[in-house]
Amino acid sequence: MKKLLSLLLVMSPLAGLQAAKINPAHIPAKAKWLLHMDIDAFKETTLGKHVMAEANEKGLQKMKALQDMFGIDLENDIHGATAFGNGKKDNGVLIIHAKANQKKLMNFVVLNDTYEKTSHGKHDIHSLEDEKKPGRRNFFCFYNKKTIVAGPTKDLVTESLDVLNGEAPSMTLNDDVLALGKFVDSPVLHGYGDFAGLLEMNKNPKAELLKTISSMGMAIGEEGGLFMSAFGLSASTEESAAQVENLVRGMVALGSLSATERPELAKLANAVKISRDGKFVAIQFEMESQEMIGLMETSSKRKNKWRKMKKLD
Repeated sequence: MKKLLSLLLVMSPLAGLQAAKINPAHIPAKAKWLLHMDIDAFKETTLGKHVMAEANEKGLQKMKALQDMFGIDLENDIHGATAFGNGKKDNGVLIIHAKANQKKLMNFVVLNDTYEKTSHGKHDIHSLEDEKKPGRRNFFCFYNKKTIVAGPTKDLVTESLDVLNGEAPSMTLNDDVLALGKFVDSPVLHGYGDFAGLLEMNKNPKAELLKTISSMGMAIGEEGGLFMSAFGLSASTEESAAQVENLVRGMVALGSLSATERPELAKLANAVKISRDGKFVAIQFEMESQEMIGLMETSSKRKNKWRKMKKLD
């Protein structure tokens, strides 16, 4: 029972994200990173239809079983979520947009012998012990009939509730995020990272060049059957931006040279465009979605073949 419940709570936020563009009013002002995906829009793309068809083929029975038990249709009821964090390790929060039978779900939650309930204003906050991390708990709250807030501490959840209620300051989107709109008009996946605020990366001695990057934006989408993605990197100086640009160009060149051994990687590399404007480096990628799917399948077959050969050894 615990494992099945944990699976549901883990799958829900990862299955998809909100059917709208990023709403900064939902994100605390001190957030250092965010990741937002529009799952409804993703399912309408060529790539999304392919992914959903494969997911249904491999896990339809399990998905139906979860729907019967917990009242959540993982294919149709989960519309999206926004993930964000303050830069500290294991401090990520998820705002999940889903149509769920909350009563049915709570009937299973309360059966867990580690279940506890507290409150914050008019909101009930539920928590369960983390099976993989003894001594730690996972907290979640049904903000309304279509919104769930989940996090690793009660304080992080209550902070998010205050932002949603308009009682705490919310985030203002960085120019790097907004600038990506000219590359990908309607992203299904959008991300942002304040590198200066990511404490774990700052402690990594192998990330010296990355420390010169002040922030990064990401946007991925599809227009007219064309898969499109863009990454924007803002460096602290133009010199640092030039170094980052040269590093990326070198990595792309290596991919282009692998046409004999891995032709799909070479095709991906050849679809990349790199440009720099002062301290800002833009990395664009465009490819027909059907061709992208074909390359993914080729790569998957090669990996499976390699795994089988390794087992024989």
